[in-house]
Amino acid sequence: MDTMWVTFYQKPDANAGINGSVCGFEYELEAYFDLTETINYTPSGIWSVCSGPTGETAVFYSATDTDPEVHVWETGLWQFMWRENNSLLTSCYDTDTVLVEFVETPI
Repeated sequence: MDTMWVTFYQKPDANAGINGSVCGFEYELEAYFDLTETINYTPSGIWSVCSGPTGETAVFYSATDTDPEVHVWETGLWQFMWRENNSLLTSCYDTDTVLVEFVETPI
């Protein structure tokens, strides 16, 4: 007879929020944590760019927040990815994407 201890970690179900559009170059993203905070656990996640017009980059104001402002320099359709990690085992994660259309502000 032998004993072995196994720890199971819950895989999060990432939620990047809903698709949207905005006139201008700034948008407030809105993800939601699946795994909730407890005494021994703090959820974590990060935003990144999946795609944008002509490979442009974007700036996230606090990319680890669920609802950061994102600034782009080019109008068009952008895809952003939210990655939620199980902070107890960061290789246990899930991703979700959101599409945002940035439209030129009329003059």
